[in-house]
Amino acid sequence: MKCRRHFFSCFEAVLPDGSIEYFSSNVVKNTTGYNLKDLIIGSEGTLAIITEVTLKLLPAPVETCTLLIPFNSLEECADMVPKLVALPATPTAIEFLEQELLEIVERTLDKRLPTTAGDAVLIVMYDTNSKEEMDLAIEAAAESALSNGALDVFVADTPQSQSQVWGVRGAILEGMKADSVSQEECDIVVPRDKIAEYVREARKITDRLGLRVEPCGHCGDGNIHTEILRGPEISDEEWKASTQTAIKELYALAKRLKGQMSGEHGVGNGRIEYLEEFVGPRMIKLYKAVKLAFDEKLILNPGKIVEFQEDRKRG
Repeated sequence: MKCRRHFFSCFEAVLPDGSIEYFSSNVVKNTTGYNLKDLIIGSEGTLAIITEVTLKLLPAPVETCTLLIPFNSLEECADMVPKLVALPATPTAIEFLEQELLEIVERTLDKRLPTTAGDAVLIVMYDTNSKEEMDLAIEAAAESALSNGALDVFVADTPQSQSQVWGVRGAILEGMKADSVSQEECDIVVPRDKIAEYVREARKITDRLGLRVEPCGHCGDGNIHTEILRGPEISDEEWKASTQTAIKELYALAKRLKGQMSGEHGVGNGRIEYLEEFVGPRMIKLYKAVKLAFDEKLILNPGKIVEFQEDRKRG
């Protein structure tokens, strides 16, 4: 891919005053000035509008394989993650799914994994540059998993078997929508060694409030999509009150476990009221100062991430 100035990895953005700026540079390594590139990328459209992007393209892997590793419990799944990460071959992805969620997908969408053993399963993907590398990665992962309580190791090494596994993972949200009236989600991230504890405590919170929760997510980075599902018996008033309470308690749980409120989805305006609890008042002041430095008239995505008095008047 090419762009003006032959930038190696960069983007062009229009600032709120209409000026055009280029972030990053035409060299491979650069520590000149502040790293504003990542600041803009993480700003949820509140600081600038990106109009042109140049990315470095990596060669496609020669070999791709997915392992399906069932365990008797989510705790065993979570305990396996650091052991997989410590192996010579680094997984491209590590996902976890519990049996209850797999049953929802099978019941509503008629999609199923090649194995139904255990109460929880890890989905582990490897990409390598040769078959020899892949064979070593599979052998090491399987040996480690089986010695740490895995019930089996299913190797999906064909396009058809991989499609079956990842098709189930990709159908999770659709399955939950088909199995409920509506949904509310927390995009929480916790340290990897706290995943099982978070899921266990999250279920206690939602059970106490009469709600149904289905956590799933990325074991490799601790990002847990905590989906609260609404049944037909819950009124609008009950749903609103109970989910607000649940979200507040789930965020408090994440904070207690040294986690954060969002791993992927960001803050926007839907979660802005919880942000200061995680980052503190000093950081909020810094966020506002950054916003004003880029957008003193508050015209880009007003009311997102940080809120000013002018945003409340507009609302």
